[in-house]
Amino acid sequence: MRRIKKLLSIGFLAIIFCSFLYPYSNHDQLTQKSLNAKLKIYEKEDPDWYHLLLNYFGRIVEGSVNEDIHPVSKKIGNWKESEWRWLLKAIIASLPIPPQWRLAIEGVNLSVEYLLPAILDAFQTTSHFYDPWTGKGLSISKEHALERAIQLFNEAVEEFERDEGKAFELFGHALHLLQDMGSPSHVHSDGIHLLHSVAGKIPGFENFGYENYVKNNWYNKG
Repeated sequence: MRRIKKLLSIGFLAIIFCSFLYPYSNHDQLTQKSLNAKLKIYEKEDPDWYHLLLNYFGRIVEGSVNEDIHPVSKKIGNWKESEWRWLLKAIIASLPIPPQWRLAIEGVNLSVEYLLPAILDAFQTTSHFYDPWTGKGLSISKEHALERAIQLFNEAVEEFERDEGKAFELFGHALHLLQDMGSPSHVHSDGIHLLHSVAGKIPGFENFGYENYVKNNWYNKG
């Protein structure tokens, strides 16, 4: 029960931070700010949890970033950075293949390495929406952000005794969803806000419309 309360307190802090930290534009930055704030408290009040949180700081941040990435996309990304990929490209380049076939192979390669991950990641994020008024997410998703956040949180708690690192990484995934639910673009169940969210990732954290206005005017009391 104690560790559940600790994790919930960090999650609550993440919600507060995503409400006013628009200058920090990505999930990793939001997570780091939330954790750093909690570390300052734990350093004085709970040294054990201070060291535990510090030890798994990177795993939590990694989880908060990877929630937007489909597992297959992650594997493709690892493949793109592997030596085997460059070896395969070198072998194909050395083969006496007609230009049209070489062009077709390159087209398939680009589709697998870039287009497929983009499509998979788009589907991954369809569960990152939750309308508190209707209690629904996007109609194209089997679950909404709140359901997924609770599921991931429960998985993190269950995993804690077996693998603390994995547990904190799962917790990072849950934090990502709490951050999303603190963004106006994610608290709707109609499809147009999916486009808003995608546009918001260029260049920063869900930075679209209302968020831009808050970022630029929160200090203006006039």
